Amino acid sequence: MIALRDEPRGDAADAIVQARTLSISLVMLTDNRRTTQAIANGLGIDHRSSFMPEDKVALIQGLNSEKGDADR
Repeated sequence: MIALRDEPRGDAADAIVQARTLSISLVMLTDNRRTTQAIANGLGIDHRSSFMPEDKVALIQGLNSEKGDADR
């Protein structure tokens, strides 16, 4: 048996810290729930999974719309 696991890039944690200092909200979107949970939880970011590419676009547009409404 061979087991493989996705890993975040080495600079991911630093990028997350920098984004948070700029008040940028982060959400990891992917199609694989287990991978998303493992990586996002390890990095301390929100995550959502089981999305197809077109679903991700719609979700991002919705999140951006909510952000725009909050700024008003």
